[in-house]
Formats: sequence, C-alpha cells, structure tokens
Amino acid sequence: MNESPLAVGVADLQDKVIESPLPSPAEPLRIAARDARVKGELDVAASLLIDAEELDPGNEAVTLDLAEINIDMQNLEAARVILDAHEHTAEDAVRVRALLDRLNLVIAGAGADAAALKARIEANAGDLDARLQLAKALALVQDYRQALGQLLEIVRRDRKWQDEAARRAMLDLFTLLAQSPSYNDLVREFRIQLARTLN
Repeated sequence: MNESPLAVGVADLQDKVIESPLPSPAEPLRIAARDARVKGELDVAASLLIDAEELDPGNEAVTLDLAEINIDMQNLEAARVILDAHEHTAEDAVRVRALLDRLNLVIAGAGADAAALKARIEANAGDLDARLQLAKALALVQDYRQALGQLLEIVRRDRKWQDEAARRAMLDLFTLLAQSPSYNDLVREFRIQLARTLN
C-alpha cells in the first residue's frame, strides 16, 4: 500500500527535525564572550566562556574558545591542557591544530626583542636564527606579512636550514591564518611565493 504524499512529507519533515541539532544553551554566552573579546575585555570573555562551559560541558566550540582566550590572556598552561585533551578527539581538528600552532608561536616568541633582532639582521643578513626569532616575534604581535616575509627569506637563503624550520613555520602560520577569511589573500600570496622559491 502506497503512503499518501502528505504522510511522506510529514515523515521527511520529522526526519529533518530529528537530524538538526537544537541550539546550545551556551550559544548566547559564547556570542557575548566573542563581543567582549573584540572590545578587549578578556576577563569578561573568559568568565562568560566558563559559564557557557558549565551550561553545556560537551560543547567543543565553547571549550576551544576558552583555549583561545587563555592564549590571549597568556594563560599558556591552561590553554595547553585544553588543547592537549582535544588534540586527537576534536571534531574541529583544523581549529585545534591552528590553536596549537598559535600557542607554540606565543611560547616561541615570548620575550623576543624585535629591535635587537632587526639590528642583528642589519649587521648580518645571513643570521637565519635572528630571522626566525624575529618572524616568531612579529607573528606574536600579528604582523603576519612581515613574519612570513622573514620566513620566506630564510627559505630563499637556505631551505634546509634547521630541518626546514622556516618552511614548516610558514605552513604553521598558513594553518593559523586559514581560520580567518580576512587573511586568505595574504596566505595565497605567500603560498605562491613559497612554491616558486622551492621550485
């Protein structure tokens, strides 16, 4: 016996309703935390995310937002604990990888004196260690164009230096920047330059 078109339509609608997840009760707090972060109110953002996590403990997006805000606030150990716990189990593995790259960048660039590094490079353009440290320091302050420029220069001068450290650092930055569409043109530009340099 054939079902009526109305019964089939109702069944399809029920399936779609069942398949689509309900919005998380934590989402309004997550949005408020994002707004607070944009305004530079990091403590407020962190507090909102902690409240959001209590409302919806399994919400991966909230947990990763909390890791990100911890990086912003230089709570690097707290960020590391969150990211290590999700590194191999996260649904959003790309975001976890980007946050780990950012965390490692912050750790590597912390305390670097950009002016002193620039002076070292002016005195010796072949000082690849100074260039790598400067690139990390520049990336730390989100001067990604200059950071990628320094890394590309290392690849041009000695692509194999320190087990291809500059090329790997560029790839890490590409992963990090891929999280924000506003950097798409920058990433594309430097991917092309890197490919040309390697070929």
